Amino acid sequence: MNNDHYTIRPARLPLNLETAWDDPARAAAETLEVAHFWPEPKASSHRPLTQLRLQYDADALHGMFRVEDHYVRASRTEVNSDVCRDSCVEFFVEPGGGNGYCNFEFNCCGVLHASHITDPARRPGGFAAWRPWTSEEIAQVGIATSLKGPIVEEQVGDCVWTVSFRIPFGPLLACTGAPFPTTGSVWRANVYKCADETSHPHWGAWLPVDELNFHLPRCFGEMHFG
Repeated sequence: MNNDHYTIRPARLPLNLETAWDDPARAAAETLEVAHFWPEPKASSHRPLTQLRLQYDADALHGMFRVEDHYVRASRTEVNSDVCRDSCVEFFVEPGGGNGYCNFEFNCCGVLHASHITDPARRPGGFAAWRPWTSEEIAQVGIATSLKGPIVEEQVGDCVWTVSFRIPFGPLLACTGAPFPTTGSVWRANVYKCADETSHPHWGAWLPVDELNFHLPRCFGEMHFG
């Protein structure tokens, strides 16, 4: 895998949300690493190893995050709440040929924030042009986690946690207007790790961002459908 693009391989073996990280079905995917962290003093020195594996089948994108953490908190329990302030992993994806991108933000206990953004310029209460995913859309996203929540009091100590997800193409393509991906299709994306309200806040990205803001499509990289 090159550092500036990623190949989403087709799932050759059956995948479900409970398929483990080291299962042959998951291990067949390329492993992407969140390696670019915002420097101190705005961020702490904590740099949790954060990896993602992505695959696809006829109906959906399948992914699994694996995080080697030490300071874990997840107080949000409501869908579309500010889960980025918890121990959180994020997948922002811009389907090729569509309009805008969708951000999928998962806290370590599986609470999801998802929206469709066509103009990410910051405005009070959100962005210049965007809408949150509806409860009906979010209900179609499958999520499984290794941690159960909420975790209101920060958990300190070595902790490996995972979030697996299944994002169906149906609602993702319906809201962006993008065509169905085929072999050779190119989408754009970035992947993040954050934890704003832990004792050791940090902001990491797969591809570096040029300001402390994850909503920067100019910093997205290419994802090729293998």
